[in-house]
Amino acid sequence: MRRWITTLLLLGLASSGWAAQPDLLEHQQSTENSQLQLRSDYLLRPAIPESAGSQAATEVDTTGIWFFLRQGEVARARAEWLRLKEANPAWSTPKDMKAAFEQASAPASATLPDKTPEADPYFKAIGQLAAMPEAELPSVKETVLRELAATAESKKRDDHLLLLGWVHFQRQEFQQALKLFDSSYLLTPASSALDGLAITHYKLAQQFLAEDRRKETLFHTNESHKAGRAGVNLELGWAAFSQEKWRLAERLFALDQTLEESVYGRYLALQKLEKLEVARDLACLHKAASSRLAEACLELDTQLAWAAYDAGHYSQASSEFGRLLQDDSQNVSFAKGLLVSLQRLEQPEALVRARHNHPLIEQLLKNQAAEDAKKRKQFDLAARLEDSSYSGEGWMLSSGMKGRYKPGDQGRSHLLRWEPYLAASRMWKELRIGVALKGDWVASGRPPVGSRFGEGEVTANNRSRTLADTWGYSPELSGRWETHRLTLQGRLATAEETPVDSRQWYGDLQAEYYPAKSYFSVQVFRQPLNDSLLSLTGAKDPADGCSWGKVADEGVKVIAALPLHEGVNLVGGATLARQEGKQVESNERYSFLLGLNREAAYRVKDFELDFLRWGPFAEVSGWYKNLSGFGDHDGGYFSPQDYWRLGGQVEFLTLEAQTWQLRGEASVFWSYSQEEHSVGSDTNQGAGAALLAEATYQVSPHALLGGFIQQSAAPDYRDTQLGLVVRIPLEKRVGVTSRDLPLSRVPGH
Repeated sequence: MRRWITTLLLLGLASSGWAAQPDLLEHQQSTENSQLQLRSDYLLRPAIPESAGSQAATEVDTTGIWFFLRQGEVARARAEWLRLKEANPAWSTPKDMKAAFEQASAPASATLPDKTPEADPYFKAIGQLAAMPEAELPSVKETVLRELAATAESKKRDDHLLLLGWVHFQRQEFQQALKLFDSSYLLTPASSALDGLAITHYKLAQQFLAEDRRKETLFHTNESHKAGRAGVNLELGWAAFSQEKWRLAERLFALDQTLEESVYGRYLALQKLEKLEVARDLACLHKAASSRLAEACLELDTQLAWAAYDAGHYSQASSEFGRLLQDDSQNVSFAKGLLVSLQRLEQPEALVRARHNHPLIEQLLKNQAAEDAKKRKQFDLAARLEDSSYSGEGWMLSSGMKGRYKPGDQGRSHLLRWEPYLAASRMWKELRIGVALKGDWVASGRPPVGSRFGEGEVTANNRSRTLADTWGYSPELSGRWETHRLTLQGRLATAEETPVDSRQWYGDLQAEYYPAKSYFSVQVFRQPLNDSLLSLTGAKDPADGCSWGKVADEGVKVIAALPLHEGVNLVGGATLARQEGKQVESNERYSFLLGLNREAAYRVKDFELDFLRWGPFAEVSGWYKNLSGFGDHDGGYFSPQDYWRLGGQVEFLTLEAQTWQLRGEASVFWSYSQEEHSVGSDTNQGAGAALLAEATYQVSPHALLGGFIQQSAAPDYRDTQLGLVVRIPLEKRVGVTSRDLPLSRVPGH
């Protein structure tokens, strides 16, 4: 039976064109005929090759082939040659190696003993297979190879199994090759068998990857790695990555995390799978392995922190930013993220710890407070916060002129007024102080002959009870103190050299409070009423020196702004006051204001605003008595019993700290008033408008020039005001702010 099988094998090989091949392995490989081994002289590598060796020969390690040829183990040499051909496709077999293979395949009768036992057909078939050209291997029948493999198993020939494994490998029959390499390795755990296992598992993994069979791909990749194919998971991992098979790529890269490239590949795959936290943890765990993993750790850490911040997950964001800040204590972006997250969580204790642990947080809080102060127009406070050594701004000198024209009845409501002034301001520790000296020239004209202006019978000696014009002056002292949530400001002034009472005291005290995004203001005031000459300066009888008028308005004013929505505020105000003057009846008034205020930044190309506010408003006012006349005990000021306005307004301010600054206000409204008299009442209604524009320009580091114009119109009412101001800062200035505008209420301005 055995002789029948071997005969069949030989016939199979002969049908493939091998019948004329020499029976090489009969003597070389048979353990039974080891005494008949070929002399090694035939297989020695020539001492001087025919050529100095091709470039390919120097690039590929052929030591194993030459060793097996010297030992007469042609099957092993052939297997090693097939392995090298697979591993190095561009390699060409050197001429001296070809000659050695031909010499090994030549008839050995000249060197063999005279008496040679009958050759084993199996060894003859194996010898023919070992000597077969590579191009003819695919023509060998499967049944022939299967019978040879079974015989090699029974004879426990690991070298023959190795050869048959490479033959199947060359034929792209990887499953059969895998079994043969495995069998060879079980018999003799040599590196040559491991090489076969490694590359065959690799080829199978490639096949399964193309078929998208994840489980099989991972199995064969892992087995190839175990068999010694270094970086196989990288090759297949990047192949899967290029095919957008992210999950499989991640698993392949994960097979060997000792390689930096495997870690980085897995990091990229996890990103594609949107497993950002896992990717971040992986990169951070191995960040010491390379700069790109360190950068990946930082990049993804930062990305996750801001993603949590944008999603409103401030607890997670604060944790992420805190860890980032530990590694990069000078990163302002991380510090800002941590600060805002903790502020929005409203965790003061955590914020205190962050300020203690991170000095940058403390500085950012100061900067943030300074920016908030600037938004509230607390420029002195902002300067102190930005510079701990700030000792106060030097002197600011101001000089200007204000004018007013109000048409009306001569000697009564008609007014022409000029107010020149000199002022100075400076910081003293945390208090801004200001002094000013204001002049006041008022002209109204004489009333018509025979008009009743005051008390008594009109005669030739008292046809005019009022002066045609009057001069006066007013010294003023003011101060302002700013802190994080509160601003206190006060002013005290006197009016000197007026027809009625040579001295009158005026002033106000205002407290502004800033809780969160809201605003509250309370002001106590005493101020002159400037509706007419009678109410502003008073009148004197030229005949008897009797004087009357000069009305003061004193009371309290409250304003509040409450946020309703982002950028939308509800604004409300209330005023309760009393008017008193010499020989003028006392009067009380009230005023209530309610409006919506929409505020937003505005930018068109290079033109940008600090703010733009607009919205509707409604105002209701009333006086207890109508004292608008010029008769006995009247005050000559507008005092209707019912007055309301309904309209809309807009206000804007250009950017702070620029070369110039402009502020504007405009409103349109519909008004209604009713005045009661002893014999009835009068009503008046109609449209009205008001416009204000003021601006300041920095002429030089030590000179500012400003001006304003204000126009008001309502039924039976017109008023125009304008002014110019020159400011001289003794310290060098860079840009102007809203406190430098002509109508600024800052002390000494």
